[in-house]
Amino acid sequence: MGTLSTPWQPPVVSGSFRKAVQPFNLSERECEVAVLLVQGLTYASIAERLCVSMNTAKTHVRHIYRKMNINSRQELKNIVAASV
Repeated sequence: MGTLSTPWQPPVVSGSFRKAVQPFNLSERECEVAVLLVQGLTYASIAERLCVSMNTAKTHVRHIYRKMNINSRQELKNIVAASV
């Protein structure tokens, strides 16, 4: 007998989070990655959670940072916190 695994579910992107990042035109996947970044997950954990390679996760993060004109996870957290 194997263990039952829970079905994969994407991260929940709340309305307030979506409103905070809306001006930056992030894709749905970038929003999901941004949620996980704010939650403090590592790139490896983000990749595992989203069933993508670590390079893909890093690419999403680079795109988020470029679109938002930021350089760190803390700046992302500050933008989200300022809009709540």
